[in-house]
Amino acid sequence: MYGEEWIGPGIWPRSQAEVDVELQASPAAAKKTDLVFRFRFDDDSRCKEAASWELLAGATMRLRVPEASVWHTTTPSLHRLSVALFREEEMLDCYCARFGLRTVGTRGDQLLLNGSPLKLLGFNRHDMVDSPVVTYDQLLTDVLLLKDLGANFIRGAHYPQDQRFLDLCDEQGLLVWEAADVLRRCFLQLP
Repeated sequence: MYGEEWIGPGIWPRSQAEVDVELQASPAAAKKTDLVFRFRFDDDSRCKEAASWELLAGATMRLRVPEASVWHTTTPSLHRLSVALFREEEMLDCYCARFGLRTVGTRGDQLLLNGSPLKLLGFNRHDMVDSPVVTYDQLLTDVLLLKDLGANFIRGAHYPQDQRFLDLCDEQGLLVWEAADVLRRCFLQLP
């Protein structure tokens, strides 16, 4: 990000039409009056300066997603939010985040996705390659194979999953249960 000025925004979907955006500026940047944050949704040019940008008026804002489309395992609609740091008309830095609008809850013993019951059909998954490095093509093959088998759910086994894998799951309509990285943290704290 822009030097020590900006850590980046936190972006949290809050409903099927809104996201919360929390700006995370350094203490030094927060004191500068010539810096402003602006945003825009679903612009394919991402961080190019050609399109118009709307002003973010505060450090934390709830924004309505224009033409919001809900993410589901059968229709995995994703939106993009770009947040940029400007000094006058000069863009100093920009951050793009992709997200799906969805709600997850329970009613009795039912899992609800966007208010409707969903039966999880899925598998446990380990990285099963001959190398310590998993390529994008190997991740894509895994996701497409699981989707072809009728899965809508994957349990990632024992370690944090590769962000590329999580992004592919989002694109293909797969829910992911990701294991917490508790064991490694416990071992790192041993004397």
